[in-house]
Amino acid sequence: MSTWKTLAAACVAGTFTLVSAQEKPASTAPPGKVMQLTALDYLEIQQLVTRYAFALDSGADNGRMFAALYSKDGGFVRTSGEVLRTPDALADAARRGMKGPMGISHFIMNHVIEPTADGAIGKQYAAIFDIGNNNGPSSLRAGGTYEDVYVKTPEGWRFKRRQYTANKWGPLPSYRGAPFNVPVRLARPSAQPAASASSLSPEDYVELQQLTARYPYGLETGYDSGYMYADLFTPNGAFGTRSIGREALKALAWQHRPGQGPLYVRNFHTNVRIDPSADGARGRIYQMVLDIPEGDKPSTILNGGHYEDAYVRTSSGWRIDKRQYIGNKPGPDFPDKPQPERSRQTTAVPLVRVKDAKAMKLTAQDYIDIQQLAARYSHALDTASNNGYDYADLFVADGAAFDRWIGREQIASIPPIGARQPSGPDYVRHYAMNHLIEPTADGAIGKQYVIVIDHQKDGKPSTIFLGGQYQDVYVKTAQGWRFKTRTEFRSEYVGAAPASSASR
Repeated sequence: MSTWKTLAAACVAGTFTLVSAQEKPASTAPPGKVMQLTALDYLEIQQLVTRYAFALDSGADNGRMFAALYSKDGGFVRTSGEVLRTPDALADAARRGMKGPMGISHFIMNHVIEPTADGAIGKQYAAIFDIGNNNGPSSLRAGGTYEDVYVKTPEGWRFKRRQYTANKWGPLPSYRGAPFNVPVRLARPSAQPAASASSLSPEDYVELQQLTARYPYGLETGYDSGYMYADLFTPNGAFGTRSIGREALKALAWQHRPGQGPLYVRNFHTNVRIDPSADGARGRIYQMVLDIPEGDKPSTILNGGHYEDAYVRTSSGWRIDKRQYIGNKPGPDFPDKPQPERSRQTTAVPLVRVKDAKAMKLTAQDYIDIQQLAARYSHALDTASNNGYDYADLFVADGAAFDRWIGREQIASIPPIGARQPSGPDYVRHYAMNHLIEPTADGAIGKQYVIVIDHQKDGKPSTIFLGGQYQDVYVKTAQGWRFKTRTEFRSEYVGAAPASSASR
């Protein structure tokens, strides 16, 4: 197969594909010689990567939003080895793949970050979807990994280099990418304020985010003969009821799937909900399994479900003590109740906003609390727990959902119960990611990609029901951050998205 056909099979318009073996990602600096990143640094790097997806898919501000994500000496490396460094070159590359303000395609998950001597490096999984392009059926187009170098500038964290590589099976002897095999540990501030509504600090949340983000890499790569995966657990940790202890967990990862390797992607995680517990913390995480072949074969959403975790803090940092995977399972059928009609708002919050000198200064705790609010949304919606009131209580008392359902009683009626859209304690459907958060004078606003997946029974491939954006207004209350409004916009491409010249 020609080089171009190989790239075309792995990319959608606007996806920049790079050489993996020739372009060497930065390696981890020696211990003791790395920057001391704070929890806020990790969260700001997350926001940088999130903004990338919106900038690339929308082509906002004529591509300048995308160009502004790079440092002055940073750039994007093309398959030819050419580096797109100038703002004009980067903006032009984004414009060529733009789908419009409501077009969504790049869903970025499993974001791991490690400090280096002069900044940080990162890696993520990318699932690339066609969502209703030209009114056609939605589908999974491709997937792979991003590998990044980040640098902190006077304007904030920026990409110094970004690289995308399509999913690839098997070991690659020439590949010398960073393994991201050690979960991070953050220094605690000497006068750390008490966490709001939680016994976990922002540093705890970030460390737990990084721990769970490393899980797919350990499982997919089989790094260190499977010990990377095993060492995410406590020495007597367990996956399910059979894989208990380091050697059993190592064998599970090492034998997980033939063909695994450093650029293999399969397990995508999102909606990471973390709650404090008496002996550590608990987690509930959505998972979808994507089969992304090399070459021209179509990609498939195989199945989905959720993890239920118990975490403990050890002398080496946070580790998984127990992890249980529960496949998607609708609850018992009930008589259908009337479903609220979800209207479409006509005015969207702009992606590129003028900086407001009066905007709140969001702390690391604020970002964490807003992230957790959004993570709880999908869990509460799909489970319909507490008869829908767990969902309603994510909003302020006079909050509005989808522009027309106002107040606790109306909002509690939204989580569906019935055969048409079943719910239940083990049901998963709303996968949300790319959570962009911006402060305002009286709180914050946010945007988030969402894809609604119907996981089929009897081994049949899953199907995409819809995809789009949530647009939110958040307010800080005595009980913590809550939604003031959440509005849904369906994905909508403006014209056919042309192929990006940066992918050639």
